[in-house]
Formats: sequence, C-alpha cells, structure tokens
Amino acid sequence: MATATAPGPGLSPNASAPDASAPGGDANLPASRPAGGGLAAPADSPLGRIRGAFPLEAFSGMRNIFEQPAVKRSMPAIIALLVIMVFAVIWLWMQQPPYRSLLPGISEADRQAALEALKTGKFDARVNPDNGNIEVLAARYHEARMLLASQGLPRGSIGMGMEALKDQSSMTTSQFMEQVKYTTAIEQELARSVTTIATIRNARVHLAMPRQSPFVRERVPPKASVVVTPFSGRVVSPAQVKAIVQLVSSSVPYLPAENVSVVDDEGNLLTDSSSEQALGMTSAQLAHKRQVEQEFRHRVMTILSPIVGEHNVRAQVDIRMDFTQRETTIEDFDTRKEGPKTRSEVLAEERSARPDAQGIPGSLSNQPPPDAL
Repeated sequence: MATATAPGPGLSPNASAPDASAPGGDANLPASRPAGGGLAAPADSPLGRIRGAFPLEAFSGMRNIFEQPAVKRSMPAIIALLVIMVFAVIWLWMQQPPYRSLLPGISEADRQAALEALKTGKFDARVNPDNGNIEVLAARYHEARMLLASQGLPRGSIGMGMEALKDQSSMTTSQFMEQVKYTTAIEQELARSVTTIATIRNARVHLAMPRQSPFVRERVPPKASVVVTPFSGRVVSPAQVKAIVQLVSSSVPYLPAENVSVVDDEGNLLTDSSSEQALGMTSAQLAHKRQVEQEFRHRVMTILSPIVGEHNVRAQVDIRMDFTQRETTIEDFDTRKEGPKTRSEVLAEERSARPDAQGIPGSLSNQPPPDAL
C-alpha cells in the first residue's frame, strides 16, 4: 500500500524516510530525534536534569544572535569597549585619594572633639573601622594638624608608653634597640604622669641612662630633663616643680633629685639646685631673707603710720643674715683615767622557786629514797 509523505527540511522531494523494516535498516535506531539534534535523554538522568535547568533553546537563540552579520562586524568594537571600561574602573580604583592616620593613640574624648573640629573645618575626615583612628586626606594632613593645634587638641597625652612594647616584640631585635625602646617607653609614661597635673598641658621627658657597671664605685648616676608646657594663663608653682622632680627621681633607679632639670616652654629653668648659689645665698635663703625684711617693713609702717600719716612714711629694710654652717667633731679622751661615766644603770634580778641540785655527786647521792613509814 503506498502512502504519501511530505518532504521534511533538508530532504529532497524524491527522498523518503528510512524504513525500519527495510533490509538495510536498523531496527534498534529510535524512530525520532530531539529538536536539538542529539539523542533524547531520560528526564531522571543527569543530562536530562541539566537540560531541564538550562534549556538548549535559550543558548541556541543567543547563538543565532551572535551569528548575525551585523553583530559579527561590531564584535571587535564591543570587545574593545569592554576592555576600556575594565581599565577605566581599575584606574579609578587606583586613583582614590590616600588617607593618613591623624594623631593615633589619643583618648576617646579628644578623638570625638577632633572629629567635630575637622568636620567644622570642611575636612574630609573619617574613622577607620579597624583601629578607630581618625583619617584625613594625605594632601591636607598638615593643615588638619595645625587646625587641631590651634584649638588645643589633643588636650590629653597620646597613649603610648609601655603598651607600645606589646606590638613591637621581635626575636631579631638587638639589645641596643631593646634598651632604646624601654627608655622611650619610660619617658612617655613619665610624660603622661606629669600631664595629669592641672596646670600642665603637655610635657616631654628625656632620660640619659648610661650603662651601669657591676662595681658600685664605678656607677654613673643617670640624668633627666623635663620640658613642661602650662595652660594659657597658668603658672607652674615651685611646689609643683618639686613634685615633678621627686616623681621623675623616684621612677628611675639610681637617679638623684639634683640630676633632674625642669624647663618650661619659654626656656626658663624652674629648678634651682641647692649647690648653685647666687650672691652667696641659695634661693631658699634669699626667699627667707625677703620674707623677714617684709615683716620688719610692715612693723615699721604699722608703728609710724598712725603718728605721721599713712602716706608720709617710706620704709626700707635691709637685713644681713649669716647662713654659715659649721660642723665640729670633738674627741674626748679620758685624761683623768676615771673611765667612762655611766649615765644610767639598770639592775635586773631573776629568782626561781625551784631549788638547784645539791649534794656530792656519787654513789651515796644516787641511792633511792627510803621507804615511807
């Protein structure tokens, strides 16, 4: 029986589909093929699941788009544009303005005040989320420091000192560098202690610590110098200077108080050594002389003012005081040969109720006591 079949795509009108029952045909071949041109895979197989998630029709559509002549002609321009865009993004990322950390180690209160001052001064300031330090643009770093300095920031000392040694430990550090780091940490700790005084805004401490010899006679005492900056309108009193000297002297081993010098920010020496005498008198002696003269002058004015009038008296008192000290050593020999004289005498006598052992030691004294009657 003859049947008419329509010619499929890619077949000539005179060609016919192969018959499975024909002698040259293969009965094991599938009767139909999928639209993609490959063999049909079961839906539960891995290939079937992949084809279900990513249909081949979508890729075939994109393939048809890229195979168009207009797209092929413009493909070099598109690739060049993409490359230019990638390089532009990389260049913009590399051209970001660098930031620099500003005053690391200050207290939280000073950090908040500094951040507000920078924002008021139109500085692009930010807080580093890793360490909490304030960062500004590197190009305006010095301008930011001058702005904060003009407003008296930071008010407290920078938090360095002993805690700085925790992050600087190394197995390859030389002994000299270890000593330098230790001395620097001690200086910073002393500076922080000095700035806790109410009248001092900032302080710096310098220590000259020579290498000590194991022999006591060859030891060289260290020396220290302190530079203090008081607040505007405040004065460091002599009592505070003495306190600073004692603080530094007590914090460094083998450092005597006379080896500590205190200088203010104007270059004035605040410490006066007792060994340095001016006009034959020390500062304490000169102050005592002035105080006595002031007391005598006040007494003269008090006596004469009621008699001649308060504005008719001019009194000046000059006192000469002799602060000479002499040390005398006397050795008293017993020329009369009377011996040393007793200033006090104490006689102590102890008695016990228990009698001591008596009798002549021997066989007679070692006999047992007689029987009791």
